[in-house]
Amino acid sequence: MLKQRAKTLNYLSRTLDVAVIVVSFFIAYFLRNQISWLPPLRPLNEYLQVPLIAAPLWALFLTSYGAYESGRKKRYLQTLWLITRASVTAMMVLFSLLFITDADYVSRLFIVFFGLVAVVLLLCGRIAIMMALRFIRRQGFNYRNILIAGTGKRARMYAEMICSHTELGLRIFGYVDDEPSAADREILGSKLVGTLAEVPSILAKNVIDEVVIALPRSWLSQAEEIVRLCEETGIEVTIVADFFDIAIAKLHTTMFYDIPLLTFSTTPAQHLQLLLKNCLDRIGAIMLLILALPVFILAALAIKMTSPGPVFFRQTRVGLNGRKFRIYKFRSMEVRAEEKLETLRTRNEMDGPVFKMRDDPRVTWVGSILRRTSVDELPQLMNVLRGEMSLVGPRPALPSEIDLYDRWQRRRLSVKPGITCLWQVNGRSNINFNEWMNLDLFYIDHWSLALDLHILLKTFIAVVKGKGAF
Repeated sequence: MLKQRAKTLNYLSRTLDVAVIVVSFFIAYFLRNQISWLPPLRPLNEYLQVPLIAAPLWALFLTSYGAYESGRKKRYLQTLWLITRASVTAMMVLFSLLFITDADYVSRLFIVFFGLVAVVLLLCGRIAIMMALRFIRRQGFNYRNILIAGTGKRARMYAEMICSHTELGLRIFGYVDDEPSAADREILGSKLVGTLAEVPSILAKNVIDEVVIALPRSWLSQAEEIVRLCEETGIEVTIVADFFDIAIAKLHTTMFYDIPLLTFSTTPAQHLQLLLKNCLDRIGAIMLLILALPVFILAALAIKMTSPGPVFFRQTRVGLNGRKFRIYKFRSMEVRAEEKLETLRTRNEMDGPVFKMRDDPRVTWVGSILRRTSVDELPQLMNVLRGEMSLVGPRPALPSEIDLYDRWQRRRLSVKPGITCLWQVNGRSNINFNEWMNLDLFYIDHWSLALDLHILLKTFIAVVKGKGAF
């Protein structure tokens, strides 16, 4: 009965969403024609192909992004993010189809307007449905009976989460365990309904909608038997997968062809934002290279006229997950600067494996200007274009420095290196090495496009002031 209601609700949600897309089209058409300072749209009948294409597109992408999967255990933001991603994708495909079919008479601005109205109405509709369902569940209706396999810490944490969120409509039927501790027996009391071997009879004699396996790792062989049993009987089964004490990494479930995988990742998982970051890197690098062309010419001439040797300095650095690449900079030192490094080690002003020194005798007078203004870093825009670096990210280190890193410091290699990062805008060479590493890890753990833009703005200010540059 519960499954039938879920299917009915699913069909209603799909139908409602298609209706919302069609209604959004008419609302957008009406509102757009009310804007007097824009030219009026063509007659409505010439635009009717838009909802005919858009409605199935939205339905397709909402389905593929999982918007119609059970939302009982999902947070509001998770559901809203799914709908937003699906809507953006549908709009992009709609734009492409209109371009391919040469439908030039359809206003592109109207399509954007229509998409925004559709997103707002879809989000409002989904919030209303979720709020109504959660209210109903708080009243004790539309609930699911849960049988928990296990009584230890993992099982108790899951149960506490259920009890603290009555709006989910989940009820604990009981626990099964072969070796419950004396404390568990006392606390759970009548909720202990049997052993693992008795699960088949419990499922046969009672109404159980879902089995949650929260057993220790050493009992996974017995968990396999329960999974097979639930598969045979058509009962949903969930495994509490916090097998390891992970402090930073986030768990993601993925499929490798037909093989289910659990992935632990410490890097950002916002795929759409990462795609936008990559696009902004390439576009930004091209624009900056064009704007900085006069600076490139002046810097090259100054270097060539004041000291012998090449204009550019090339050096091997370490990038994403240990990949090595050649970094480009304007040469700011004499030609054999690296050979003289060992003689200056005792004058290093930076702790850790990094060498930094004020008034480095190897730096030419033109090089000191290039460093103070950060013009020497501009050729790294070519590394950004090649995909080896980003505009914003941890600074790429030397292989010899990486060899001396502590294990926790190597996590800064888990993202693509950048021309600028928090280190540059928070004192640069005026902070110690551990603070530098912690700033890089903070950036990785809190990354967003807004943070990148904030860093780029502060970098411009820091460069103008020449703050912290050696």
